[in-house]
Amino acid sequence: MKMEWLRSDKCQKVAFADLWYLFKPGDEVVDQGGRQAYRVIGVTSPSHQFISPYRTFGAGSNKPETSPVIIFCVYIDFDGKILGPVLRQFAIPRFDGEKAVTSLRVCPMRFAEVRLGEDSSQGSFRGKLISRGRQFINVISSQKHMHYSGLTLDSREQVDGQVVIDFERALETKDRDQKNMTWRPKIGSLLGVDLPHLKARECYEFCCRQEQVFADQWAEVKRTENYCNSLVPEERWREPSLAIEPRAKGAPSLDRGLGEEDYVIMSYRVFGFILRSRKWAKLNLTHLSYIRRPRGDTSAGDQQQDMAFHQLVLEEEHKNMLLSLVAQHYRDKESPTAGNEQVDIVRGKGKGLIILLHGAPGVGKTTTAEGVAELFEKPLFQITCGDLGSTAEHVERALETNFALANRWGCILLLDEADVFLAKRSPQDFIRNGLVSVFLRVLEYYAGILFLTTNRIGDFDEAFSSRIHISLHYPQLTDKATAEIFQLNIRLMRDRFRRKNRRLTIDEDEILAYALDYWKRYETMRWNGRQIRNACQTALALAEFDAGGGNHEEILDPNAEVKLSVTQFRTVAKAYREFMYYLNKLYKTDQDRLAHKRGLRARELHGKEMDTLDGKGPFDEGETHLPSQNLSEQHQSPSRLTSTATVMSPQMGSTGLAAEYPNGLAGNYPSAMLQAQAGYGFLNPTMGPQQQPQQQQQVPLNPHQNAQMLHNINPALYQQFLVPQSQMQPATGFPGAMQGQPGFMGDGTHHKP
Repeated sequence: MKMEWLRSDKCQKVAFADLWYLFKPGDEVVDQGGRQAYRVIGVTSPSHQFISPYRTFGAGSNKPETSPVIIFCVYIDFDGKILGPVLRQFAIPRFDGEKAVTSLRVCPMRFAEVRLGEDSSQGSFRGKLISRGRQFINVISSQKHMHYSGLTLDSREQVDGQVVIDFERALETKDRDQKNMTWRPKIGSLLGVDLPHLKARECYEFCCRQEQVFADQWAEVKRTENYCNSLVPEERWREPSLAIEPRAKGAPSLDRGLGEEDYVIMSYRVFGFILRSRKWAKLNLTHLSYIRRPRGDTSAGDQQQDMAFHQLVLEEEHKNMLLSLVAQHYRDKESPTAGNEQVDIVRGKGKGLIILLHGAPGVGKTTTAEGVAELFEKPLFQITCGDLGSTAEHVERALETNFALANRWGCILLLDEADVFLAKRSPQDFIRNGLVSVFLRVLEYYAGILFLTTNRIGDFDEAFSSRIHISLHYPQLTDKATAEIFQLNIRLMRDRFRRKNRRLTIDEDEILAYALDYWKRYETMRWNGRQIRNACQTALALAEFDAGGGNHEEILDPNAEVKLSVTQFRTVAKAYREFMYYLNKLYKTDQDRLAHKRGLRARELHGKEMDTLDGKGPFDEGETHLPSQNLSEQHQSPSRLTSTATVMSPQMGSTGLAAEYPNGLAGNYPSAMLQAQAGYGFLNPTMGPQQQPQQQQQVPLNPHQNAQMLHNINPALYQQFLVPQSQMQPATGFPGAMQGQPGFMGDGTHHKP
């Protein structure tokens, strides 16, 4: 009667002496966290309590010896080559009185819902374990490209990204790197294995004196043997249960004959490679999900339009070229004769596809590689120069390791900001030369797809030109591309609020008009794609803050109606312009010209050099601007050659003159140098700055007057901008030009080639 009660759901508490009856071989149990299920194969009963006669003489030593109850359990795991049982034992120390069953280290499956707070029935919880076990078998069958969202089991790191499940390579790597702390589970056969048991001792207590106390070990061992023998089928052609006998991965019967009782105790832990952080980790199978669309899915066509590659603002010719090359590469690689094909006179060379994407930051280079990987349903393996080391030996080893993994998993490899390993070699820098040479050699034999991105194309070594299959330039965003990216981000914000059932109102027309106006008026401070995304997120955060009444505690109110208008974008744009103006003033030029000056990439902006912060446009009403800087503090800015100068009436006072320098550099002359005075056709440098400007006129000056004017004002500056005689070429003369001023650009006589 008592045994029936212990085996029923009514038993909520148990005494230590009754644990042997609570668990029996074949029972399904769950650990305290509810993550792993086990099957009991043996239980050691508590030994008869006794006091050793040798301890009766010591003071205070009359406490009896104790022994725990040990529950031997098994679960099914995989080590990359073998799938089979792993033995675990749980010791429950002796306790007084009764203890809740759910507080034990392992508890029967029927109490799992009580322990975990599950509202569902036992059958549904067990059904979840069965589904998870089927997923485990599917995952270990081959390397799997999946998505993981949750904490890792070893480092407790939050991960939300793509992973590759590969038991074999993970365990090989950890066995090599951590010889004393292996991840490899100890899988082995349980047939004929004797479980450890406690030794029997004679009892000297008064109640048992002169009586024979029988040891329970024989009964325990017999009960375990009988259960294990029941899992061995009588037919020789049938496989024993996975709970007692392992199977090889390559065997055709890997999952043959598996029942629900086997799926329940499958491991919840898998080994995977986190592509974003490039680290191996122990992952929870529950947090894994498939990212590939099922074949024949009717909604796949609609999903195509939502993929990153199709939303990428890029020329259609570039898109088609990329798609054709990548498709051809995978088609050739997956063909039956791929291993015997030879594309180079040297066997093994030239099987890879190397694509170079270059251009200014934030124009879609990295997103292109990510979009291609998503479109072809391939993992994106992204590495940086910092992951490869700084010496030729370390770089070579890291490249071979990463390239081997990428090729094994069919990844699209992305080497972002590949400037260090692709830089020009020089006779003085032996370390860099070694890095470049190693990269060139490894690149030659890589058989996969490699995207290289850089915004420093001018620093590339010429040896890479012939090793790159296609090089695509990503220009600065046009006004049309800018508007499209704004529209894309606005749509993404709407979709995000719609999924959360939140209210969002966006003044899209005004925002787009402001974006186009900003693009036209601030040529050297235009936003790239990444900055547009950041601006939209910042503006949305400001709008949510405003919706909460400016209270940071109310910003989390999901019922607040958020209104995103051009006001928030003005605030974001003003902060960005102040930052860019500071950089321009620091470098005395804008970023586009600075990159060109350093020989990193060609210029793409051809207007004025630096935009100022003042000058309100039609969409800047109410916006506060910084005062304009004194023109004498600004750097000389290039502009197109002009023969028109801005002069002032006698009452106007000081101003700057926009003039063209002969060497291509131009800008605003200091206001104290060039000033206008009535009655003269040239500028008078003696005019003081005390008079206030009242009227502005446009007076045409011929090129000779420009030259003569600068010569009279500052002879040293005039000599600085003379073109050497060896660089002079005849030019069409300006009417009335003075032929005696050779070399000064704009005098109509000579100019630079």
